[in-house]
Amino acid sequence: MDRFLTPGEVDELLSLQRGKAKRLAKKGVMPALILPDGTVRFNQELLRDWILRKTSSRPMASPRGPGLENTALNLCRVAEMR
Repeated sequence: MDRFLTPGEVDELLSLQRGKAKRLAKKGVMPALILPDGTVRFNQELLRDWILRKTSSRPMASPRGPGLENTALNLCRVAEMR
């Protein structure tokens, strides 16, 4: 079964400001499921694949966090533990 993450979980995993993942999802920048009531959820596998595609062309590291590449690896580990 697919694992879905909340916007808060994604903000934390990617070291984003609170609410940024939700804003990016609603703009169509990040892959997400937006329910009719406005609830946003992120499919963990789709998000991991999106991060890997983004980092394969240009590795990115954030001064505030581990960088998208490491975050994708962390998402993989979380998936394996479930």
